Amino acid sequence: MPESSQVAIPPATDIELTPEWQDCLYRHCFSAADVLHSAEASGAIYRFVQRANNYGFTTIAPLRNFFVTLAKPSQQLAAPQHHRICQQVLSPRWHMAEIGVADGNDDFIKNACDFLATNGYPHEVVDQFDNWRLLVGGSFAEYMAQRPSQLKNTIKRKRRKLENDQVAVEFIIAENTEQTKAHWQDYCHVYQQSWKPAEEKLSFIAEFVELAASRGWLRMGLLYFNGIPAAAQIWFVYQGKANIFKLAYCPKHKTYSPGTLLTAHLMAHVFDHDRVAVVDFGMGDEPYKADWMSERIVRQSIRAFNHRSFFGKLAQLRYQILPRIKRRILAK
Repeated sequence: MPESSQVAIPPATDIELTPEWQDCLYRHCFSAADVLHSAEASGAIYRFVQRANNYGFTTIAPLRNFFVTLAKPSQQLAAPQHHRICQQVLSPRWHMAEIGVADGNDDFIKNACDFLATNGYPHEVVDQFDNWRLLVGGSFAEYMAQRPSQLKNTIKRKRRKLENDQVAVEFIIAENTEQTKAHWQDYCHVYQQSWKPAEEKLSFIAEFVELAASRGWLRMGLLYFNGIPAAAQIWFVYQGKANIFKLAYCPKHKTYSPGTLLTAHLMAHVFDHDRVAVVDFGMGDEPYKADWMSERIVRQSIRAFNHRSFFGKLAQLRYQILPRIKRRILAK
């Protein structure tokens, strides 16, 4: 047996870097025009797509869309391995490339920039979105004691109002396949009744939720008032990290703040039952996230240009040089 087959590949460091997530994402959210590639170094995998328009302009991009908050190698690597990954990423034909989505201080971002600079490729680091997260320390009770007074008072008042109004309250956290099948339609009902637009890729969510349930990664929370679903959320727990993926509530129950109550219930579960080290609130800088989380990080990617090609030079002119000129003119 070859030596490589005897070495167990360590699990991905984040659920969005697992083959399960990425395979499901590619099947449901990408077209045949997006050619899937993989770069590998020391057992770590980085997946990306290559696409060309009708004029032959070819781009390289991470395997990402509006569901994705992280795109990097599946395990931690040192600089030489990151350089090897980048070399493979830029080996197909390309004119412009986006590399990675990660924290601005992430080693992959820094080492990829080093690789591009060493090889003479013009590039820039681009801010993508804010990411709120919580570094867990202590019990849920200790955590709640440190929350803003307004949040704590809201939870107390809404619980009291539900009791005074004699509303029957039930929380359910679906974790396995049987529970998920029993409550999936209730999640869909809440989402459809919410203020949010229709899901563009519900098939992706449905398949990955089912897969996550089979792996023990799913925490699908539901809150019922008098037997009627009022709020629903999808969280994933993987490798000591809870990812908050989807949140929705029925506006007709807004007076009871069902979303806040369900978030508190799920937070208690991942604290005291799952013992997670990190809670990640995903993409976006909505003000309410600051009440629950402890720090905000800017996720970044790298935009690079193949200046050895005509199209690459045109892309650099459009995306890097002309915007710099515009900023200088406006600054005067």
